[in-house]
Amino acid sequence: MSISENNPMSAEEKPHTEQRQAENKAEESAVAVAEENVGAEVQTLELLERLEPAERRIVTELLISSHRGPLPSPETMAAYEKVIPGLPKQLTQQFDNQVRHRIETEREIVKSQISLAKNGQWMAFVLTLFLLIAGVSLAVMGHPEITEKIFTVTIVGVVASFLGVKFFSWKSSNKDE
Repeated sequence: MSISENNPMSAEEKPHTEQRQAENKAEESAVAVAEENVGAEVQTLELLERLEPAERRIVTELLISSHRGPLPSPETMAAYEKVIPGLPKQLTQQFDNQVRHRIETEREIVKSQISLAKNGQWMAFVLTLFLLIAGVSLAVMGHPEITEKIFTVTIVGVVASFLGVKFFSWKSSNKDE
């Protein structure tokens, strides 16, 4: 019986197993060092300097934190305050000012869109009224063919504008789905 038959692990698997064992040992060692220092006020850099590179990588991964939001995390704000006193207040004020500006801009955009829509409706109403008065006047004066064309154009225009708005709004709402 050869040595390779006694050992179920192949030569290719051995380095991977050793690497995993080294990583597990490093992790256990890193956790042990971290547990020793829980509650102690030891600087993170000092702790990392005492660790082996593999242990340092694991602890660093454990220490990395994530924060999502428009402002920095409270911890980051506290660090900013230590470096530049008053900076967190300035950042918060800038954020508040930006939010107010954005809200005011959106409010103005909506107001202008409403105003444009109202003006367009009034112009359409006046034009339709003018065409109807012109059509009736021409009918009374004895020009039925011109009256027929004016009424046809007016009615088709009004109906098309309503159907066009509904068609395009229906078409755009179907695109979203």
